[in-house]
Amino acid sequence: MLNFLSGEYLYRKYPKMKEGDMTQKRSSLVDNQQLAKFAIDLNLGQFILLSKGE
Repeated sequence: MLNFLSGEYLYRKYPKMKEGDMTQKRSSLVDNQQLAKFAIDLNLGQFILLSKGE
């Protein structure tokens, strides 16, 4: 779902971008390290309950 949404966003924001460039940009957006950085920047940890093993 995240791949779809990020692809849709990029397509609307950069309609003339080449498909290969858009694929690379989308891939970098949904990268686990990048998502972790977004979560930290947004302070999402305060809204998520995890067990000790998570």
